Amino acid sequence: MKKCVWVAWLLLSSFQLYAAVLRWDGQGNDGLWSTPGNWDLDRLPETGDEVILDNTFLFSGYNVTLPSGSTAISLISLRITPADHFSIYCIIPVTNTAIPGLILTGTGDVLILDRGAVLRNASGASAGTPLSVTANGFFRINNGGHYIHQTARGHTDFLVSRLSDLPGTEEGVFEFDVPGTASYTVSISGRTFGRLVFSAASAGAGRTYTGAGINPLLIRGGLTIRENTVLSYGANVDTITVNGQCSIAAGAIFNIANGSNRATVLLKGDLDNRGFITETGSSSGSVIVMNGSVAQTISGGGSIIQEVKMMVDNPAGITLLGLLHLPYQLEFISGKIRSSASNLLSFGPGAVCSGANDHSFVEGPVKKTGRSAFVFPVGVGAIYAPVFFEEGGDDADEFIVSYRRANPQSLPGLGSSCLSPINHVSYVEFWELIQAAGSSSRRISFSVSPFSFVHDLDAIVVSRFENGSWVSEGGVDHTPGPPSPPYMTGTLSSVSEVSQFGAFTLGSTVNQQLNPLPLFIERFESQYINGRVHLLWKAGDCNGAGFKYVLQHALPGEHFKLLASLPGNNNSCTYDFIHHFPPSGQNHYQLNVLNGSGDTVYQTNLSERITNTGRDDTHSVRVIKKQPDGIDLITDLPLGDIQILIVGQNGAIVASHTIRTSRRGEVVFIKTPFLSNGIYRVIAVGGNKKVSGFFIR
Repeated sequence: MKKCVWVAWLLLSSFQLYAAVLRWDGQGNDGLWSTPGNWDLDRLPETGDEVILDNTFLFSGYNVTLPSGSTAISLISLRITPADHFSIYCIIPVTNTAIPGLILTGTGDVLILDRGAVLRNASGASAGTPLSVTANGFFRINNGGHYIHQTARGHTDFLVSRLSDLPGTEEGVFEFDVPGTASYTVSISGRTFGRLVFSAASAGAGRTYTGAGINPLLIRGGLTIRENTVLSYGANVDTITVNGQCSIAAGAIFNIANGSNRATVLLKGDLDNRGFITETGSSSGSVIVMNGSVAQTISGGGSIIQEVKMMVDNPAGITLLGLLHLPYQLEFISGKIRSSASNLLSFGPGAVCSGANDHSFVEGPVKKTGRSAFVFPVGVGAIYAPVFFEEGGDDADEFIVSYRRANPQSLPGLGSSCLSPINHVSYVEFWELIQAAGSSSRRISFSVSPFSFVHDLDAIVVSRFENGSWVSEGGVDHTPGPPSPPYMTGTLSSVSEVSQFGAFTLGSTVNQQLNPLPLFIERFESQYINGRVHLLWKAGDCNGAGFKYVLQHALPGEHFKLLASLPGNNNSCTYDFIHHFPPSGQNHYQLNVLNGSGDTVYQTNLSERITNTGRDDTHSVRVIKKQPDGIDLITDLPLGDIQILIVGQNGAIVASHTIRTSRRGEVVFIKTPFLSNGIYRVIAVGGNKKVSGFFIR
């Protein structure tokens, strides 16, 4: 019986000695793996042990350095798990020459880096893979964990080949920071990484990483290429998928195809390019596809050179946060590019653009350099309105084209004056054509969309604003497009080359009844006051005689019914109507503009929610009478000092008054002798409350 007890004690003791879980307590105070006092059992980890580097005993970050020389460490597993806000570094130093220096022999996830963990492999071994998990284990870099390959030795067998791709590892960092300046081959064919980083920090100079093979590369997090670093992708590899952001630092190069392959980079995150994207292979047409499922951005202002094509295949679109210059090709599959004057989309002399349509184009300005023919793929909203430049001019020519959905006749610097043969110009759209460099003339063609509201395409000419008037550049090659009753679509060209640039729009040689372009409604709004909905609108042209305004009303789920029909006139641009005591709930209003033939040439809608049929204090400034030199108004603000602001149609404050009321609801008089005809909003501020109303002058 005693013998059995002794055997049991011996087995238990053996398990405690040789199958222990060791934690770092750092009491040796030197950060060395080889100091027994740094371990909670005061002995060194041995084969068959499991090691955890965490903050059980130390409440701070710390470094652990493995032994120098040919000392090899063999464990069942190693897990580095810092507490929040701490970092724990485990280092295989350059003085360690063992092959391998650290091997994990267990099964499952045997090498785990949690958030805040950094494992730096700087092994000085002469061959082999200094860090290995064997064929039975996996190397798991959880989100926030970081492995740095800082040795010229191997990383493929039982390391990269055993990377875990379980959920929670998408942002685990695998970084190559190999010393030396010779080219280093990385194992990326058929691999799956979390976040992949390439660095030249240890090289102290430029460092090139090359990758080859026949299988795709999947990067589930981001791809980062740091300063003075080159990632050159080649051989027969054809597809790189990056689910996160692709960041290319200043002075860095991403060579997406260096061999006979034609590479495809599928980027689902943002592109931050401050360096260079290129291809040096023998096959043209390598492509970067922006194919995220949410809106993406392109920033950095770096260069894309050689025959690298960019493709837009994201219905949510791409927003430029810096200059994007494309020297080769842009293809639209789905989605828009949103540009601006400071974040410009620019095409090189030989660049082409294809695939633009009603749902895929550039919403903002586009720049083109050179003399080649080019279609500027511009538009806004759901309107694709391209401009075509025929070949001509000089290689140094630069043109910037943008499309504006606005009434050019009412904008500062433009107007409605027209020279023969133009009767009138569009009320809804115009293009800005800027010659940024050069002085060449170019023949130009414009598109006519269903939203140009053209009835007679042959009566349209290219109109350019010059010296206060719209002048004709003629109209030829009128080519009809798809029918869109009651309107026509198509294209037309200037008669000859245009030598002056600026604002362009469509001009009609016949009157508005035949070619409205259209009588555009600049404003249609409502306000609920004391059981009534006040509807008012402003036409884009004051010459409204011959047109009719038809107001309709509907409740949710109902068809629109006639509310009112008002004739247009030539005396005023503004019209109003009061809908007395509409029902509670959501009320829908539709305004139709009809020409002399009864055809609808424009339509717009709005909704007003009625919460009750009594007095509505949410709109509690009411103009009750308009005097020749002012207005009488009532506010529901508390008595005391009240500031009254009168705001014009452009949002500018045109008058400001301070009044003192002695009672709520007091009628006050505000002088407005200087106001021109139009719609004005009244804002009253007092007693920590702001209310508003409006009136027509």
